[in-house]
Amino acid sequence: MGSFGEKLRREREMRGISLDEIATATKIGTRSLKALEDEKFSILPGGIFNKGFVRSYARYLGMNEDEAVADYQAAMKEQPVSVKTIAAQSAMARANRLAAQQRRESSRTGGILRALLLLVLSGTIAFGGYTSYRRGYFKALKLPSLHRQMKKEAVQAPATVTPAPSTDAVVGTAVTSTAAPVTPSPAAPTVPVAAQAAPVTTQAETQVAAQPAAENHPAHAGTAPELIAEDHTTIGVPKPRAVAAGDVVLSIKASERCWLSVAADGKRALHRTLRANQQQTVTARDHIRVTLGNPGSTELLLNGHPLALNGDLSHPRIFTVDATGVVSE
Repeated sequence: MGSFGEKLRREREMRGISLDEIATATKIGTRSLKALEDEKFSILPGGIFNKGFVRSYARYLGMNEDEAVADYQAAMKEQPVSVKTIAAQSAMARANRLAAQQRRESSRTGGILRALLLLVLSGTIAFGGYTSYRRGYFKALKLPSLHRQMKKEAVQAPATVTPAPSTDAVVGTAVTSTAAPVTPSPAAPTVPVAAQAAPVTTQAETQVAAQPAAENHPAHAGTAPELIAEDHTTIGVPKPRAVAAGDVVLSIKASERCWLSVAADGKRALHRTLRANQQQTVTARDHIRVTLGNPGSTELLLNGHPLALNGDLSHPRIFTVDATGVVSE
């Protein structure tokens, strides 16, 4: 038995430590520790495991680990390795362990930062949605019927606007219709075919002929302008009627696409979408309640006078007017 095993046993006995105590502290079996002292290396696993056993044994006894490994290698009849080489290997192993620990800590810190970033992003999105809701950006979602109407109008082809006829053409048509010949009754005598054929009159001749008739009939001349089609419609009463004193007349003209809903005297009178340059007039006895989807793109006239709304006009607005002006918003 060589000096390596004797040195280990002598150090252990000098400190009064048993093999069981060393086995409990180093987690190395008593059989393996006794094999080191007896230099029965064939019992041990071999290779790097044997060196690990020697280091743990020497560390527990307070011996120099590098010298113990060198003595072990000499006992194994291996080529002796200098203490400096073993110390360098030990330093490299410690550096590798330290680098691995730093990588674990860096990974843990990165995970915490990613979690904080996700939390801040979620909070920002939630706050933005709440702010938008408070400012009324989602009020339009409460009017699904208006959205369905706008979607339906978008898919349909725009209707062709028929130009309004001139006053002269309307008057001429009216007079010509009153002067049309009456169809003879069956009892009337038969008229020759040549006599039944009436001369064809062109539209220009009809208008020229109708102008004197209109001048001789003031009633026709006075009512003719009412037959001209306008770009807006009066809503709010069952039948067209003349505007009486004290009535509330509200005109709404859109410069851009805008949906609106109007109630005249508490009854729903209008629910539609105005396109650019379209105008709508509503008449009521007492008051008119209006919901505008895009108030910033509309011009309002109340009884012929401009009407201005206060506050933010970039969101839908609901207001009520009477003959004096805006009474509630």
